[in-house]
Amino acid sequence: MPQAMTGPPFHEVWASLRRLLGSRLRTAARHQPFVVKDISTESVTIVLPEGRGLSRRIPREEFERAWQQLRISGHLARKDLPEQPGSRNTVFVTSLLAQVPGIRYQDSLLELHPVDGREMARSAARAVPRVREPDRGSACDGPPAKTLTALLESWLQANGWRPAARRDRDRDIEARNRAGHRWRILAPPTEELPERGTSDEFLGVLGALLQRMDDPLTMYSIALPDVRLYRGLWERLPVLSKRRLGLTALFVNSNGAVTHRLD
Repeated sequence: MPQAMTGPPFHEVWASLRRLLGSRLRTAARHQPFVVKDISTESVTIVLPEGRGLSRRIPREEFERAWQQLRISGHLARKDLPEQPGSRNTVFVTSLLAQVPGIRYQDSLLELHPVDGREMARSAARAVPRVREPDRGSACDGPPAKTLTALLESWLQANGWRPAARRDRDRDIEARNRAGHRWRILAPPTEELPERGTSDEFLGVLGALLQRMDDPLTMYSIALPDVRLYRGLWERLPVLSKRRLGLTALFVNSNGAVTHRLD
């Protein structure tokens, strides 16, 4: 009877997976390229560059099921995982889990090895930059419009992204990291943004960004002052629409704190 192995709880594994957002990876066995486009609380969305930019959504439950089997036996083969006919998700589940500290891919097997809890915590902490959650009680906590892009660029640089260019009256920011991943971020027109924000401005920046989505490997976000109105409008957008588009939001506080919302 296989001996149960210790390992971190799954929520720590999921947090570690989130550090892969935007990464270009290859499948463990056949080295097929894919890009991690989005990781929410419920699923991972990948893009297949060789499949004409088609995206694939993999539910969180498939990762959790694989992780539980791996903890029990200490090793896991792709054939051991149940799969819906035609889904081919298991190849990406095993390839992504192989990126987690303490999990290695060797001889067509995932193997679980002891890992320092501090290493897992550091990996999880790199997933999405953690910033102080701003006070949502005020309607005008956001920065003046003229400083929003400057605060955002400082945050990007602090988190390993290099702003490469500004276009369209300084509101269109393109950034890249050391791995060459590209992030395009659009803010409202600096000279027209009212202090409290308006729904028209929100819809304007959203529509303008949609027209710029021309590369399936690029991450796309809207950047807005962290005010109650904009958070509410973002939360009212259907989650399915945001996931299908691979669209995220960056809320910038007047003290320079940035909250990255995936859903």
